[in-house]
Amino acid sequence: MQETTRNDNKVYFPFYPNNWISSDELNLCSPGAQALWIKCLCRMWFSPIRGHLLKPNGTEYTLKELAMVTCFNHQDVDIWITELKQNKVCEYIGNIELISRFMVKLQKLMESKSKAGALGGRPKKVKANQKHEPKQKDKKKEKQNESLMTSDNDNDNEVDIESENSKDFNRGVRGEIKPEYLILATNLSIAIKKNFPKSKLRDIQKDAYIIRLMIERDKRDIFDLEKIIQKLTDDPLWFWSKNIGSPEALRKPCKDGSDKFARIITEIDKKLLPYSEITAHNIEIGKQWLERGDQ
Repeated sequence: MQETTRNDNKVYFPFYPNNWISSDELNLCSPGAQALWIKCLCRMWFSPIRGHLLKPNGTEYTLKELAMVTCFNHQDVDIWITELKQNKVCEYIGNIELISRFMVKLQKLMESKSKAGALGGRPKKVKANQKHEPKQKDKKKEKQNESLMTSDNDNDNEVDIESENSKDFNRGVRGEIKPEYLILATNLSIAIKKNFPKSKLRDIQKDAYIIRLMIERDKRDIFDLEKIIQKLTDDPLWFWSKNIGSPEALRKPCKDGSDKFARIITEIDKKLLPYSEITAHNIEIGKQWLERGDQ
């Protein structure tokens, strides 16, 4: 005898009214035979072998026992069982052990799905021409990492800043993060948080890496960077305080293509000059303008 399915906690089974109504085999049977069949289906679901009409102990019902549990007369039950067999509504073994073809198929399907679930289901299909692509991509990444770490690129101005800031950092191309870079990144994050109160907390390690790029690749003066950070902290009404929300913004050019970093430093240095020097500077500019006019 097969393994029992009585205690698998499945308390209901699918019933399709359209199949029931449109079944020619079932419609050839009398209403009594149809009523007996639906009661038999309910008992088959909780049978030790799902889909077979058996008693809880796994043995076959007698005619009187089946009449008793279905609440019909045993003579009527005998006639109705004959109708079900003759019209091929069900399969049968012996006289009383009726078998529901649909329920047996359903049980096999549930068992196969259960086994597949235990094994983790069907694995994802990989195309034949894509099997070796991940390894090739990894090799390309390693070569790019080595070139970025070992070579000094003379064409830094042509490098895409966004990809250099984010992709290199995500790949782990960080090099040495010096303590002064971390200090600058921390001070810059404080200034940004002060000027943009609703902004999220900055990633200090990533910002320190970008500051390293500014100093070592872009050849920016660390003291100039300190000036900018100090100005952003001290003057929240300054134009650039509302336009610098990240260290990446200092590496990008202005909309007109000019060097943003140099432009900010020039603006700061002019404001820091004493009055006498500012006057002398303006006089010199005036002289140059007049000389050009004479020519």
